[in-house]
Amino acid sequence: MPEDISTDEFDRILEEVVEEEKNILSIPGIYELLSEHFNNEVIARWEPKPGDYIISPSGPLGGYYTVSTVDTMEDCTEYREESLKEIAGYIEEQMEIEQFWPDVWMCSDHGNLTLTTLKEMRK
Repeated sequence: MPEDISTDEFDRILEEVVEEEKNILSIPGIYELLSEHFNNEVIARWEPKPGDYIISPSGPLGGYYTVSTVDTMEDCTEYREESLKEIAGYIEEQMEIEQFWPDVWMCSDHGNLTLTTLKEMRK
């Protein structure tokens, strides 16, 4: 760093450069540093998005599965089945009709969400 530039001035200009950079994660080593530093924040923000499917246990002793979508969970027509394979078929059919392929989440009987796939559901 040149001797005639102050640390404050260098930092100000550096912040401008970083804000203008569109692909900062391509800088070698920066992804690893940022992902480690912000890991908990990223995990905290990881949640279903509008349009994603939520599969929840329902019925007596969780004998059925109910499908709803994130944007309509409060007021939606739910689809119920006993088999996850049937649920997977229903979701796949809806995705083809709508030409929209959102994420699919499993909700435990305790309300915990886990990202899943239609392939996993068919096992």
